[in-house]
Amino acid sequence: MNIVDHPEAWPADFQDHVFLARAISRLDRDEVWKSLCSGELEAVGSSQERADFAPVPLPQMMFSLQPELKDQILDSCAIDAMDRQPISRRIVRRRVPVPHWIFVTRTSLEKLETAKPAEGRLTKSLADQLRDNPRMTRREAAKFCELDERSRALDRVLVRAREQAGLSAKGAAGRPRKSPQKSPQ
Repeated sequence: MNIVDHPEAWPADFQDHVFLARAISRLDRDEVWKSLCSGELEAVGSSQERADFAPVPLPQMMFSLQPELKDQILDSCAIDAMDRQPISRRIVRRRVPVPHWIFVTRTSLEKLETAKPAEGRLTKSLADQLRDNPRMTRREAAKFCELDERSRALDRVLVRAREQAGLSAKGAAGRPRKSPQKSPQ
């Protein structure tokens, strides 16, 4: 199940941490993954089974060493991690990873949003426009994004937006065909 599409199922945020799905809804998905792998977004895990456990720091290596799990992690906003809570009465807990919701720190999310506001937001808004108008031309997209038609930034935004809208990465070549008109008699 892709939890990002079901906000009603999201856990509540902590005071200093935001649920990963909220970050994905505000930024570009690929940008979020790269930031988790680089450590730009500081991640913590909160046990899905035990709400009384404190969040566990998740090192960036948990993400960068598992690139094949990217879609699974970003769709579920969860990862298997070990709780590191002290155990009372000398009971030894087995070292078995359990599912944890992924949260990111508010400060790292705000830094990322202010550092890279344009492309992530433009991609999301252009993807919405492309869903409504899949035959949008490059010139119309440049005008909508307020970017130069020949810029590389527009190339990146347009390709990602088309993919998010469920279209092919590149549009049809050339000018859209005019509809056939009958000659008046």
